Amino acid sequence: MSDITVHEIQHKNVKIACKTGNITRSTAEVALVSSTPQYPMDVGASKAIALAGGQTFNERRIAAIDFARDNDECYITIDTEDIAEIPFKYVIVIPVRGRNRSSMRVIYRQAIKAAIDSEMSSVVMPLLGCGGLNIQVSRATQELLEAILTFSSFGNLTAINFIDINVQSMEHLGQLFDTIPDTLTDPGSSYGVHPAPAFLPDLPSQSVSTGLSDITVLSATIRSGPAPIVRTEVQFVGTSSTPAVKEEDNVIIEEQPFTKVPRHEVGNQHLDGNSTQNLPCSICLNDLVGSAGNGEEDPASLETDPVVRMKMCTHEFHKSCIETCFETKKRCPLW
Repeated sequence: MSDITVHEIQHKNVKIACKTGNITRSTAEVALVSSTPQYPMDVGASKAIALAGGQTFNERRIAAIDFARDNDECYITIDTEDIAEIPFKYVIVIPVRGRNRSSMRVIYRQAIKAAIDSEMSSVVMPLLGCGGLNIQVSRATQELLEAILTFSSFGNLTAINFIDINVQSMEHLGQLFDTIPDTLTDPGSSYGVHPAPAFLPDLPSQSVSTGLSDITVLSATIRSGPAPIVRTEVQFVGTSSTPAVKEEDNVIIEEQPFTKVPRHEVGNQHLDGNSTQNLPCSICLNDLVGSAGNGEEDPASLETDPVVRMKMCTHEFHKSCIETCFETKKRCPLW
């Protein structure tokens, strides 16, 4: 049975599709999966690929592990082009540790970067960590979206396919992709009706339970024809929309778009009480709690480079990292 496309968008010249089906029957040049750091490939999508590839794949997996260890590689790449049972040229396996449960955004960013570095044009991947680490689908999809938004370009990639055997998981991911500003939605997707963006007011709606969350969709009375969607770009700029004015000299006071966060409170806005240890800054990838943006861990560096939280969203970064980003564009890099 071939894959079923649940949702599809165009983002930065890349076709991003959400599909349901078996990853071993997917069509792409690269398959990207995860495993524990020893790369046993014994859970989820990685296990399915390993079983399909048989003994030849297992031998190449071991050789890839040795090569990665000898060359200090942070993931393994398995050549599968001549293995008839596997429809990919390469299988890339990203290591996922238990501590990554606190934030999979870094793992997704590493995975997408690995796909870009492969210089192939198409990649297929599951929702990493949902099988082996039992990460909630709703959280995994949100962190995947945030990781995608950190890339300004995708190299040679023209197609990124996300696949799962669960239709609801892919529907949920597709709904999140619809929130990306300036994306084009394919009206020919297998599931042609998609939820309206939150900023469209006063539309009649009905609630549909998916098992993951309550999703609001357009009611049948307004599905008779395509309605124009006006997308409003959410900007996180260096000054507020109504900046303060110093009365005595009539000088506009520029307001910082972020606030300092005590390190013991880092992550409280979005980790549901999980440990904040090893929670990385999405810009420099160094630990938010235990290091500064340059990776230094001494008390002086932690004092001079605090953690800050964006005022118009809940994303947190090292102060030095977000200020460097603002030199290029004054908005949250995860939007």
